[in-house]
Amino acid sequence: MKSTKLFLTGMLLSCAGLAQSQILNADFEQWSVMANGKDSAHQWSSSNNVVIGTTVSLLKETPGHSGTAAAHVVTSPFGFVQYSTLGILVNGQANFSYGGGGGGANVAYESGGGIPIGFKPPSLKGFYKYETLTTSDQGMAVILLTKYNTTLNKRDTVSLATHSFPVVGSYTAFEINLP
Repeated sequence: MKSTKLFLTGMLLSCAGLAQSQILNADFEQWSVMANGKDSAHQWSSSNNVVIGTTVSLLKETPGHSGTAAAHVVTSPFGFVQYSTLGILVNGQANFSYGGGGGGANVAYESGGGIPIGFKPPSLKGFYKYETLTTSDQGMAVILLTKYNTTLNKRDTVSLATHSFPVVGSYTAFEINLP
């Protein structure tokens, strides 16, 4: 069985003293349970919104690094043949698709998410721990900053960064520079 666990806590955009620039519920302290019985972090969207049955890709982890909770993102086996269902977490209201079985990336981010800010932050900082059972698993973050182009009526990419998390058993600080 393939299982990847990535715990995130205390994420925020790095900017000198601008409280309004912080990601809402960045400390993952506010949670509720969805109608299907799965955990839901307030102000975040996850692949829990599209996976079916008992498959879970986001759980509330206790305790967190600096508080009572953290986001526990998991790649979970699903169905008779145990296809991997990717764990995806996006701040804000995001849309995902679920392609059913067939292996590979059957859950995908489609659109949405994010918060409006009036500047380009230099980095994203937080704490994580990453546990895995196989060397082929990978915990990673993709950070996409966009700006709406009113002339062309589309989103332009302001910054795109990816970061792979090394395996660590205890909460560790991270900083992802945003080019």
